[in-house]
Amino acid sequence: MRVCSRSSTKNFLQWAQREAHRDGADRRSLTDVIVRLAGEVWQQLNLQLAISRTLVDINLIREFQRSVIEIISEESPEAAHRIVARLKERRALRPSADLPTLTDDRGALNGDLA
Repeated sequence: MRVCSRSSTKNFLQWAQREAHRDGADRRSLTDVIVRLAGEVWQQLNLQLAISRTLVDINLIREFQRSVIEIISEESPEAAHRIVARLKERRALRPSADLPTLTDDRGALNGDLA
């Protein structure tokens, strides 16, 4: 069964509920419809959970990357520049990665790598 949008699932469920309350309604076939709708809702909730977990994982990874680059930068700004450049070359970091701004030897801001 294909996954419907949340609004179409809700509309279909409302229709099934109205039909079930009508005199002479075929409640047996409506039960099947409601069970299928419950399956649709379950699939949508699982998808939403998977997306939420992925977003949390991405945020944790981003925070870890920031922390590592900050610590390396405190020890050696030059090494931090080289590491960020190499990671971007290997596409291990996005070219526009949101990392702490690094400074050069003179303390000048260098936005090329950060």
